[in-house]
Amino acid sequence: MGVNVLESTGIEDMDKILGGGLPRPSTIGLLGPLGSGKSILSREIAANMLKAGNAVNVYAIDQSADEIRHSLRSMDVNVEKYEEEGTLFFMDIFSRGVEKMKESYTKFEPGSSVLQSGLQFSDLIEMGREFTLKNLKKKQLGLMDSITPLFLMSDVKEVFHYCQTLKYATRFANAIGIAVHHTGVLEQKLENALFGFADGIIELEKSSDISGWQIYGNLKVIRMLNQKFLRGKFYYEVKNDRFNVSAVAGIV
Repeated sequence: MGVNVLESTGIEDMDKILGGGLPRPSTIGLLGPLGSGKSILSREIAANMLKAGNAVNVYAIDQSADEIRHSLRSMDVNVEKYEEEGTLFFMDIFSRGVEKMKESYTKFEPGSSVLQSGLQFSDLIEMGREFTLKNLKKKQLGLMDSITPLFLMSDVKEVFHYCQTLKYATRFANAIGIAVHHTGVLEQKLENALFGFADGIIELEKSSDISGWQIYGNLKVIRMLNQKFLRGKFYYEVKNDRFNVSAVAGIV
């Protein structure tokens, strides 16, 4: 069992729970139900890693790149500076879907995929390859928020092939990849396949109904590549678009 190089998430208690940080290279699955705070956590990690000198590639799937830019700005990220430097890049898959719907709205049929003929994984792989090679001398983070819609919009085998390519890329570039996934949406066999795909799994269990825009619950690390981590359930909450977690084990 080798010794991993660990990258700080920039969230002190999160690092304590993880045993020091996220292993590099690795693919990390961030799982939980809709509205549990996964996007906030993943973006805060991305913001902190940007500030620490990482190059960050964001796959905007659930929201547009502009919405994620706004979220990162609220975390004190100078988005324009990093984009101009080429260390922050967005693949705006969400906006591709919007454009596709505009083009075919009059003939769009219920049950058909918005991106069925508009999403080309080969194009995404090429864009990712360009970003990876450009920043090969830098530490890199890839954030996919979220992976779930891809399985709903495209052929399952094609999506898994794409994900496997991205996993190879993390090894090639010594990078960290974080894929957000909404649990309870896909069939159980797909959930299990995704579960087995990642090197590390972090799960959020929402305990509130987010009334009043308050989100809280339990966080647990199910596994993490070749490293010791704290086991148990840890209280977390989302306030003012920031993720807070306690390294003292306790169930809500």
